[in-house]
Amino acid sequence: MGALFAYRKTWWTNDQLMISELYISPDAQGAGYGKKLLEAAEQYSKDNGIKSLSLMTSTVFASFSFYIKQGFIHAEQFGFLFKIV
Repeated sequence: MGALFAYRKTWWTNDQLMISELYISPDAQGAGYGKKLLEAAEQYSKDNGIKSLSLMTSTVFASFSFYIKQGFIHAEQFGFLFKIV
């Protein structure tokens, strides 16, 4: 149905769980699986003393509004940078 991949990362003064991928099969989207995976990530974080969750997605993807609905905040003060080599 789907998967969530994440890793623990030290950020400034605390640790965070950085979600690198959250995938739900197109046939299963809208059935609550993404929400359940995020809830499991939150519980894992609480159980392991991790203070925050973070992730990156494009503001033009449908996933952006999904994450906002799940309580994530659009951190406009951070810039995403990349370089083509």
